[in-house]
Amino acid sequence: MLPGRGARAGSTRCTDCVERAPSAAALEAAEIARKREVAARLEQGKQLSALVQQLQPRDDALRHALLLRIQSIIGASWPPRVDFHVGSAPVLNGFGSATTTLQGHGADLDIALILPFELLGEQQRSLISGLAEIFAHPMHQLSVTPIPRARVPIVTLVDKQTGTRADVSVGNTLALANTQLVRAYVAPPTGLLVARELCFLVKHWAKQRDICCTRRGT
Repeated sequence: MLPGRGARAGSTRCTDCVERAPSAAALEAAEIARKREVAARLEQGKQLSALVQQLQPRDDALRHALLLRIQSIIGASWPPRVDFHVGSAPVLNGFGSATTTLQGHGADLDIALILPFELLGEQQRSLISGLAEIFAHPMHQLSVTPIPRARVPIVTLVDKQTGTRADVSVGNTLALANTQLVRAYVAPPTGLLVARELCFLVKHWAKQRDICCTRRGT
């Protein structure tokens, strides 16, 4: 191979390897695109924050008032008519979204009655029916629907004046433990604000698509 040809070939290969610096116009265009993307993300964040604010409950006082009524009714009418000993009045514990601060407007009130001993399945169903009989008294102004054959037996209560709804179960300790766990994730000072906002958005997304109903298994 002639020296001249080798030199020219090497020179060509080196030239091909050199990356050209972007022009000023290309840099300016990239910067404009970056700023537009940042602005779009900021705007999206503002819209999501506004949506979270719209989803905040405005009826917490109604749920609290219903809880106090339920406590008063049980305290005054205990024990219900069942064929086994139930002891003194149970402890009422809230669980679910209204306790984890993830409730939206119109959310149900979930209540677990905790007795000092565990009830078997048939006893739970019998106690739920007995509670339904107590709550159905006309003076309480409640619409009452017992569901004793559900996986977790409950009696559903609806305040006839406000429409506020409560589901009362018996011995539902697993739900209480789950509620404490979720609350630890989202409640200050250990919880993260973004986690609470994300939960609101996911729940809203699911409700908009009608896939957020435990009674239907969705």
